[in-house]
Parts: sequence; C-alpha cells; structure tokens
Amino acid sequence: MKNKLILSAVIFGLIAVIVLIFLKSYDFPTSIDITKSAVAFVGDSDYPIENTTVRIKGVFYRPVFDAHFFEGKIAIEQHEFTDDFENLHVPVIKKRNGVEMSSLFYTPDEYPFPLLGSAVIYFSDNFESFNIIANGEWVEQPKTTRYYIVSGESMEDVYKLQKKQAEKWGEELMVAPQFRTKK
Repeated sequence: MKNKLILSAVIFGLIAVIVLIFLKSYDFPTSIDITKSAVAFVGDSDYPIENTTVRIKGVFYRPVFDAHFFEGKIAIEQHEFTDDFENLHVPVIKKRNGVEMSSLFYTPDEYPFPLLGSAVIYFSDNFESFNIIANGEWVEQPKTTRYYIVSGESMEDVYKLQKKQAEKWGEELMVAPQFRTKK
C-alpha cells in the first residue's frame, strides 16, 4: 500500500512538472495590432526612397506540432491592393535564430484568383521588425529588380536591421545589394 502511494505521488509530481514546463515554454497565440514606420526603396537604384507605414493586425499562432502562422492583415500604405485583405494566411516557412521567413500572396477572393502581388517577409519579435522584399513590378520597375519595405525611420535603420537579420540568418538573402558585404 505504501509503495502504491509513493508511486502515485511520483507520477503525479512528474505530470505536474511536465504541465508546468509546457505552460512556461509554450507560446500561446498572440494578438497583433501594430502600425510601424517603414522605408520603401528599390535596391541599387536611383528610385526615390519613400517613408511609409505598415499596418499588421491579426493573430500569430504557434502550434506545438505544426508550422507557426499569422492570420490577419498586412497592409502597406502606398499599395492599395494590400489593404483589401483581412484574412491573409501567412505560414512561417523557415526560422533561424529568431528570424522568421514567410511569403505574402495578395489575391482577390473571386475566381480566377489573379495574383496582385507577392513578396517574401523576414520578421522577428511578433513583427516588431520586418523586411519585406517584392519584385520591382510593385513600383513599375523591371521584374528582376528588388523592392524593399523595411521597418524603420531611415536608411540607417534599414542597414542596421538588414545586417542584424543577415547575421542571425547566416546569409545575406534579405540584404539590399548596396548593403551587402563585398566578396
């Protein structure tokens, strides 16, 4: 009888510890409603640098056994087509050292669902910092041109964020050509 009581106490204790560890370490869904200043520019170009704002509103989910994803709205001030979408589903494709990468696809809700715009987004800290990279078609530039929308107030902020993300990521994929390390 005494052994059963001890065994029961040990099992209960282990279950309690496991539950506490789970509750302490699990990132529950996070509501996000932020408007951030950003700098928009075309990489290695004389295209004018523009200050803009990006509104991110929705919920960031972090399932235990599945990819993290954001559902909501990512609207960029000077691109009206990004403001028409309330229910973007943005799955995290990769995550390295606190930097998460995903794709943005803007299509209408009506068949045949033409693609209005697409981009890659690198972000961290629940979108407190982000780096959106689209092709030049967003600003009537050649498709092979890269168009950047990066959280910050100035090109100095852009440089710092892109370099910080590149260091964490281990590659300079998200860095504008003018800021890349020369080899």
